[in-house]
Amino acid sequence: FTLSGSVTIVEPPGRTLLTGLLIYHDDTGDISSPGPMSGIAENGDFRADRAQGNVRTNLMTLSGGVVLHSAGLANGPAREPVALYADTLHIDGTAKRMQASGDVRIEQGTQTLSAPQLDLDNVTGEMRMSGGVHGAQPPDRTFSTAEISYNLNSGEMAVPKAVRGTSRNGDFSADSAHGNLKTRVYDLVGDAVVH
Repeated sequence: FTLSGSVTIVEPPGRTLLTGLLIYHDDTGDISSPGPMSGIAENGDFRADRAQGNVRTNLMTLSGGVVLHSAGLANGPAREPVALYADTLHIDGTAKRMQASGDVRIEQGTQTLSAPQLDLDNVTGEMRMSGGVHGAQPPDRTFSTAEISYNLNSGEMAVPKAVRGTSRNGDFSADSAHGNLKTRVYDLVGDAVVH
């Protein structure tokens, strides 16, 4: 069936979907919203240019100008607000996993990470960004690397490949690095250079 014109769907506990057109196939569970949509979930809100998925398999793909705000994407003790921006976001509600692609950006507090690809385990808070990662820690630190693993709850991070960066006092590089983005304590490993 097709619902059109200021469609509002409310689903407990506290989920609301707003769109202009919603197509639902009762026989398969397929659902699509070919136009702009927005919504409110238990711990945040979202919007996208369009969406499609399946209510039976709990799979959803948001496309075009995806924005997701959350009181904390992961289910952990440090539920610091997170904003996710992407061109496409695949959500597996059953496995509690997300995959984002395109111009992906994560903002948590004042820190920003951007890359073409993101994989997130929403249960553990473990996130992997790849394809060329750029990070910024205001007021003065930036870094670039091929990929990074980061835990949204603890702040623990691991950079398995070469990393280069700048800070107020100079620049740095190493073959790899690990540390904590929240405490700002890091270890540069292998051919570490700090100017």
